[in-house]
Amino acid sequence: MLRFALIGVLASSPVSLGAPCEAPRSRDVAPLVEAIAQDKAMARAFLEAAQACQLAESDACDAARLACGDRLAKTLRAQVDLDDGAWLRDMMLPYDGLTYPASRAFQAGAQAMDTACTGDAAQLMSASSRRALQAARRQGLVDEYPRYARWVSEQARGCRERAPDGGMARGAPAERDAGVARPARGADGGSAEGEGLTAAGSREAVGGAAPRPGGEAPGKVDEAAAARLAAVELAERRAKAQLEESERAQREAAAREAQAAAAERAERQARAQLEETERAQRAAREEAERKAREDAERSAVKTREARKQGLRARKEALERQAAVAEQRAREIAAMSFSADQASQAAQLQAERLQAAAKARALRDEAAAIVDEDGDERPRGSFGLMGGGGATTWPGAAAGALGGQALFHFGFWGTAPADGIASGLELRGLVRFLSTLEAVAAQQAEGLVTARAFIGRVGLGGAAELRWGRLGPGAGSITVGFGPSLALAFVDTPRSRVLLSATWLPVTQRGVEDLTRVLADLELSYDFLVVDVAGGTQRQVSPATGADGITWTFGVFVGARLRW
Repeated sequence: MLRFALIGVLASSPVSLGAPCEAPRSRDVAPLVEAIAQDKAMARAFLEAAQACQLAESDACDAARLACGDRLAKTLRAQVDLDDGAWLRDMMLPYDGLTYPASRAFQAGAQAMDTACTGDAAQLMSASSRRALQAARRQGLVDEYPRYARWVSEQARGCRERAPDGGMARGAPAERDAGVARPARGADGGSAEGEGLTAAGSREAVGGAAPRPGGEAPGKVDEAAAARLAAVELAERRAKAQLEESERAQREAAAREAQAAAAERAERQARAQLEETERAQRAAREEAERKAREDAERSAVKTREARKQGLRARKEALERQAAVAEQRAREIAAMSFSADQASQAAQLQAERLQAAAKARALRDEAAAIVDEDGDERPRGSFGLMGGGGATTWPGAAAGALGGQALFHFGFWGTAPADGIASGLELRGLVRFLSTLEAVAAQQAEGLVTARAFIGRVGLGGAAELRWGRLGPGAGSITVGFGPSLALAFVDTPRSRVLLSATWLPVTQRGVEDLTRVLADLELSYDFLVVDVAGGTQRQVSPATGADGITWTFGVFVGARLRW
């Protein structure tokens, strides 16, 4: 296509390419500079729409597509008559038999023909790339064309200096006979005929010229030569003016682009600063709210502890006063009086009755004070229990009886306003079970756990020492280690509901028994304690010698001491 276009231009050119000193071809690059700025803005609009629509359809995506569509419509209207090939053809057509040595290679590229911004993110990104490539191609033309304009101007000047007739362009014979100057084309595609004829009219005719071959009149030929020379000079001035105008347009476009980039950077910086300010304000607000919550928590805990201390102090004071009154009543009751001390005895007897009544009243008042210790956890307890259950140690299910001891020590902090205290607990359990058979299977086990509680959940480690005898002969001893977990549903100085689970896969011989699990549910209230316990372990059956998993289940009931 480009080759046929060049042939058409060559065929329709009003100046013969073989003729010396033809008018230089040059045109203004301002339209191309404006088109580059429009292409870059359009590429940014496509890119912003692609970024807004990258994750999912949203209001921001719709707004970006709408803005992109508006800019695309304006760009298409502005570039409807723009032809990049005009500047390229000027540089590719020979001048005075010479071809312009371009400093870069120009490859034909498809013109960006996108007509909508309704595609998905990938399509919008491709459209942005096409617009950016088109801007780069046009920028190459803008950068190269001023060099071409200087080159063709220099070639025209050299042609005039070399031509014996002062740079007159030689046209067709009929034109020479008629003495008409060929019109030169300016950068805007207009004819320079009028300007050339005016310049020729202002010149004096060259007199005394030698006769021309073919019988041409010397005056007529000189007028034509002068007109042609004026046309060439006018074309050169226009080319120089257009070059300066194009450079000025490039500088203005670069300044506008730099100003737009600076404005965009300032907007981004302002937006980033606003976001940073909002983040800082949000962080400060969250920090203030956190501190307010902590202050409210501390105040609530302080108020609660002060109330508890006041109630306990009041109760202790009442009990001390009651004890003093009771002691006085006992002292009076132990006194003896003679007959002549009857009146004194009556008074002391009345005082004794008053002291006894006061002591009862004080005791009742002290008993009515409820110690608010629901947020506190028990410091320790020790319980003894007996019970029974079932086991499969002998190889088949069998009943079992036994007993166990349970103790714990707690080291707790102050409870929060809502919840229970956290801390550390040491808990120990010793259990013995024996089956109800002629040859009883017996097992004794001791388990110690250390768990750190955060609120109601405790996590820690455990160690076990287990002795077992499944039949006649000596028993075996196993030491186990593993993690332990506990959940305290209720845990106050008066009552406790605690679920414990322990896994003991490691023995003195390494990781040996992955099935060894112990679990128990402790239910305590005041002095009464009930423990529901169970567990599994891997064991060799004495009857068959097979290695299998056995289980144990039991319920133990007893009493405890707490403090």
